[in-house]
Amino acid sequence: MTDFEAWQTAYYWLTGAWLADDYLGGEAPEQLSDTLSTWLDELHPVVIAQPASDAVPWQLWQQALRQVVPAGQPISDTQGLAALALFLQAQTPLELISFGKRLAAHPTGAAAVRWAQHRQSMTPPPAPATLPATAVAGVLWIFFAEYDTAEDPFEVGDYVEDIERWQTDGDAELAAQWQHVVAASAADPTAVTREEGLQLAMDFLAASDWPADEALKVTLQNALLQRDLAGQLNATTTARWAYAWARWQTPNATTTELFARELLGAADEDDFAADWAPRPAWQLGALTGAGLVALRLLTEAIAQPNRLPVVQFRHAGYGALSAIGFGVLVIAAGWLVVSLVATVAIWGWRRWAAR
Repeated sequence: MTDFEAWQTAYYWLTGAWLADDYLGGEAPEQLSDTLSTWLDELHPVVIAQPASDAVPWQLWQQALRQVVPAGQPISDTQGLAALALFLQAQTPLELISFGKRLAAHPTGAAAVRWAQHRQSMTPPPAPATLPATAVAGVLWIFFAEYDTAEDPFEVGDYVEDIERWQTDGDAELAAQWQHVVAASAADPTAVTREEGLQLAMDFLAASDWPADEALKVTLQNALLQRDLAGQLNATTTARWAYAWARWQTPNATTTELFARELLGAADEDDFAADWAPRPAWQLGALTGAGLVALRLLTEAIAQPNRLPVVQFRHAGYGALSAIGFGVLVIAAGWLVVSLVATVAIWGWRRWAAR
């Protein structure tokens, strides 16, 4: 594999370790989990696409690689894991350094298996023509995970979690449902073709309880079953099913990679954008006006209560309800004027600052 392929594999390996809470032993796993989660989000932009040559994480990764394999030579799985151990030890947090040392001491076993699974998922062998129905269930997991994106218009995330639980920990209800769908079809459960497998996936979805809004399930079904003018199933559905089918041996690794590409970093980036996006000028103006009017009323209530609008209208001979009504109108008018002035001032300042 190339430097970049090893870089992506290392990121997927770390994501898998974080999701599985598998840190090769060690103390304070919760602290390491928090540190690793934050670090994975930070690395996300320079892993999903080819990083710039001056990106610090990429430079550290290449330095780690050069310690185990010369530049220009293909990188083996063993060398990739060794480079990852060195890369972890080149970080600042002590938890990551300790994790790297443990990986260097235990490069075989579970660590090597996880790396190999990601390599197979990233470069799968030729897809088989048929699969047993039990294996198609794993393909199902990958297929629906492909729709679990940051936007998630179908709210498929909870459904994917249900399938994941079924495939990893076991779920008698979903297993029985799958067996019923397979038995009701014309497919041979020992040799399901790719086309038959896709139809089983559609039937399984139709029979499933949707954890979210049922209307979204119907929307997803319509999107999956949409056909072109020639009557062929849409290219997105067939391509995603083919992608999942080819990776039938590595559903755990493949779904981890999908999670790493689609969801890691996305939430934090969206939250950051939401937190730091500038508020509209009118909104800031309204808040400023409300604050200034409230401060003025509080000051008058303490120092000169006779100057409050309601009190002045009462002194002018208006009844209680009329005085309150007119007082509220005066306060609202004052808030509107102050808000307009503040909005214009904020808008003008932003225009000037943007020059």
